[in-house]
Amino acid sequence: MLPILVDRVAPSDQRELYAGLLVAAAGAFNSIGQVGFAWIADRVRSVSFMWKGLAGAAVGISLVGLAPNLFVMIALLLVGGLGIAAFHPPSAMAANRLSIEAKGVGMSIFICGGNLGQAAGPLLLMVAYERWSNAVFLPAMIPGLLMAAAMAALFYYDAKTEKRPKPAEGAPVFNKPLIILWTIVTLRTLTTIGFLNFLSIHLKDEGMTDVARSLILSGYLLFGSVGMLLGGYASDKFSRNGVLIASLLLPAPLFLGALALKGPLFLTTLFAGNFLLQLTTPVYIVIGQETTEQPTNLATSMVMGGAWGAAAVLNLPAGAAANQIGIVPMLSGLAFLPLICLALLTLLPSRLKHPKSA
Repeated sequence: MLPILVDRVAPSDQRELYAGLLVAAAGAFNSIGQVGFAWIADRVRSVSFMWKGLAGAAVGISLVGLAPNLFVMIALLLVGGLGIAAFHPPSAMAANRLSIEAKGVGMSIFICGGNLGQAAGPLLLMVAYERWSNAVFLPAMIPGLLMAAAMAALFYYDAKTEKRPKPAEGAPVFNKPLIILWTIVTLRTLTTIGFLNFLSIHLKDEGMTDVARSLILSGYLLFGSVGMLLGGYASDKFSRNGVLIASLLLPAPLFLGALALKGPLFLTTLFAGNFLLQLTTPVYIVIGQETTEQPTNLATSMVMGGAWGAAAVLNLPAGAAANQIGIVPMLSGLAFLPLICLALLTLLPSRLKHPKSA
């Protein structure tokens, strides 16, 4: 939707800057809201946050497509972002509890589901938009509202009987390992969503149709989803540290190759880059929960919404840079960020990178 929204509200010479502003706004609401809801969820009964958040996200994000101006767009992104923020912390904690010993696999399934939805939803929306234009946006909220109603019916009893959480004990949440981890996830996520959003605008500028570019971006996300699913399994089965290193070392040359290539080679390198970069998305969430004596919603939110939202906010200066030097040079810079993350990885305690040997 981003190029469509940008064309509606942005001056022709500031499209990249407005694109960065919209992505930054959505990410800021998600990020700040998720940390806030996580703090609340550690202190009150929070099962109901899952379906209430889902309903808010469905309404806010769907109506963005009908917003007549930038102010209304940002207001609706606030509604949708806070809905997403409310949903994630208690859902991730539930995934952690249900996965028992296979924490990487359990978190992979949770995150992979969201990524598959992100891959399929925009593609279906663009196919429908090409035929029915703005008439698609209001009905787009219906699946989310139906799922929210189903979750409310299924978990209503759990919400009534849920025990009030006990205050977390042990090491403080905002410790050095968690801050390092937050920085790593922020920078690598900036690469992921930077390519997703600005490549969308670049492909449209190259004359590609909305459906064609949506197919490419959905493929990008789909391969990332497969990476998430396999990465969680690999980190539980083999060496967590080996998976972490490969996921940060190999994407840079692949993304740089994608920017220089055309046709099938462009698709191959682009998809492979995101596949490798996303291998460790669930692993970072598990590590975040391991930085404290007991898993907390707040620690989880720092490496989910906190880091992803900060990465989205950084799309604003990325958009400003693209406005000055062009989208492709800016994306080339983003391709190197995982290598910086690799250096930061050495600062994490060994027990977090090698849990079986701790």
